[in-house]
Amino acid sequence: MPQADRILKYMKEHPDKGISQREAIYLGCYRLSARIHDMRAEGHHIVTDLIKVKSTDGATAMVGYYRLIKEKEDVSTGSDK
Repeated sequence: MPQADRILKYMKEHPDKGISQREAIYLGCYRLSARIHDMRAEGHHIVTDLIKVKSTDGATAMVGYYRLIKEKEDVSTGSDK
């Protein structure tokens, strides 16, 4: 199964949380932002939520979580996938 399909499936299964790079690694994807870019170009409506987290050394960092809002529309039927 292609990476984009695995990511899309994960986002559908976790609609409130979304996916971050940490979860994407478990799906075999080390360049999540590139896959999200590709998926947006295909017509998927995906938003990015930035969340503050503490790193192991206590510093604050921002982590992006991507959430699927709407899948791309199937052009042949005019309906959502």
